[in-house]
Amino acid sequence: MMKQKNKIIEKLILLVVFTVIFIVFIISDINFSSAQTNPNQNNEKAMVMLDGNFLFKVGDIDNFTAQERAELIDHNLAKAVNGFHPIRLEVFLENEQTVIRNISNNQHILNVTKSDVISGTTTLDQAKVWRDLLQANLLQGRKERSVSYLLSHLIRIFLATIAAIGFNFTIHRLNRLSMKKIDRLVAHPSSLFYNLGTPIKIIWNITFFILHISVWIGIFIYISNVFPLIRRWRYQVYQTLDAKIFSLGESRYSAIDLLLLFIWTVGLCLLIRILAILFRQYILNKTGASKSLQDIITTIIQYTLSFFGIIILWQIWGFDVSSLAIIISVFGVGIGFGLQNIANNFISGLIITIERPIQIGDFIKVGDLLGKVQKIGSRSTVIKTMDQVSIIVPNSRFLENDVINWHYEDPISRLRIPIGVAYHSNLKKVRLALLEAAKSHPDVMLTPRPQIWFQEFGESALNFEVLVWICDPSKQFQIKSELNYRIAATLSRYDIEIPFPQRDLHLRSPLLEKMLEVWLNQQGIPSPIPVTKKVDDIDLADEDDYSILSNLEEKWSDQDIDNIITIMRGENGIEIQDRRYRFNTYSTCFVGQEMVSWLMNYYGYSREEAIEFGQILIEKKIIHHVTDQHHFMDDYLFYRFYQDE
Repeated sequence: MMKQKNKIIEKLILLVVFTVIFIVFIISDINFSSAQTNPNQNNEKAMVMLDGNFLFKVGDIDNFTAQERAELIDHNLAKAVNGFHPIRLEVFLENEQTVIRNISNNQHILNVTKSDVISGTTTLDQAKVWRDLLQANLLQGRKERSVSYLLSHLIRIFLATIAAIGFNFTIHRLNRLSMKKIDRLVAHPSSLFYNLGTPIKIIWNITFFILHISVWIGIFIYISNVFPLIRRWRYQVYQTLDAKIFSLGESRYSAIDLLLLFIWTVGLCLLIRILAILFRQYILNKTGASKSLQDIITTIIQYTLSFFGIIILWQIWGFDVSSLAIIISVFGVGIGFGLQNIANNFISGLIITIERPIQIGDFIKVGDLLGKVQKIGSRSTVIKTMDQVSIIVPNSRFLENDVINWHYEDPISRLRIPIGVAYHSNLKKVRLALLEAAKSHPDVMLTPRPQIWFQEFGESALNFEVLVWICDPSKQFQIKSELNYRIAATLSRYDIEIPFPQRDLHLRSPLLEKMLEVWLNQQGIPSPIPVTKKVDDIDLADEDDYSILSNLEEKWSDQDIDNIITIMRGENGIEIQDRRYRFNTYSTCFVGQEMVSWLMNYYGYSREEAIEFGQILIEKKIIHHVTDQHHFMDDYLFYRFYQDE
């Protein structure tokens, strides 16, 4: 379960990173020359654009700035390309100024001034060059607005989209097949890549994710180049994001700068995480240190490298880290005066992360709260109660109070159910009935076997306690309720009474009893006064009568179990292979139902004996359910030998 959640988190991180890359790459003017002519890089000239395509730059004149001139020219070009008059541009000399006009409707396009001329040429020469450039782009703009052009490209876009979907499906299938081979490659200890399983999978997933994103980037580029309005929108968004509007210290940054900085920061954190994994697998594992100590050292190294790496990266990027000194000092003063609880919870969260007394998915009890850990944050932890209510608990409570964690190290736990029966009940039948009810529940483990303890002689009843073992602590209340139903039904079937609290008053006189006994004997009437039996005369329960209660685990020694497993994994054994279920593939596993049938046919076991043998293998850590969600059952469930992991 934890592995699946980690995979989901990794995919979400990758999705965020590459989505940002996608946005930056698309909204930026993909033409490199356009990026080199950003108006923010040259305050003396401004760019002239048509439908999102860069044409040329103009300078300022006495009455207009360069940006104002560029906006006026853009307006004239948009009016010309959207009009109905033919486009025939010519260069004229009017009042000692060089002018470009559309002679079809005498529309003024622009004036060419000395500030626009490249050194060594005249305004007339420059105007002729721009006329040809404008003529070609205006005609192309008219063509892109025609119905025939749009229909032809809509068909191409549709076909390209279908091809992209097919390509992505093929990539997805290849990724699944390759991941199976990688799992087999890194599964064997003798493999050179045994300790590199996690980094290889991360890099492999990133590679295929880039392929998926690249396909849709290409589709969007093609669509944006087909439609003029989308190109224009793309350029406008790029201008907005590329504006230097964020001030940090003495430097100014645009939204694109911050997005790229975010991408590099996330990439650096992923790289440091991979290095931390390699450090743990190749260095810490060889030292023989405990798993908890390895977790602490790895976490500290990862956080330390991330902290210094981010500082160095930001300084290289041009971010003034010293400007954060004031913020840090103010934050420190705030902690000293009013943020003690926040700091306490934050440090507690760090300790919980390092020591891991609780993890996501654990069933715990802290104070009066009982439920599953849903999320562990830096300041608080979310617990989902049995009523499916999420409660946010400060992290400090887990260090200040006693915490019961049923999933810590081993989720198997024992459940106690008290029960009282009447004093005149047959003890043998009581034990039989309680064990029968306990063993009949499918969630009660057969190994260790259920037990019945005679606790005490109560005031109104003989008090017993039913002790059963379960492997899912979160279902303990449901199992207890169901067992109570089964116990009540079983006791009723055995005619065993469950008494209610009562008081009996007995008045006795030895002399009167003796006189009554003598008189009854004279009259030939048997005495109603009970005769006390000796202890040796009491019919105690015979262990031979408990054949149905025998522990089947005693039937097999460790050597017998090894022999059965050897035959089971041999040529005449059960079928162990890769299996698919609901679009998921589970490698090297077998079906519990098939194992039960094999034990019944090969060894002649009863179904109950075969099921308990499977449960014994689970308890001895020989086999387990592929997702660790079920004990051994006679059902279409997949199980795997640990040696095949």
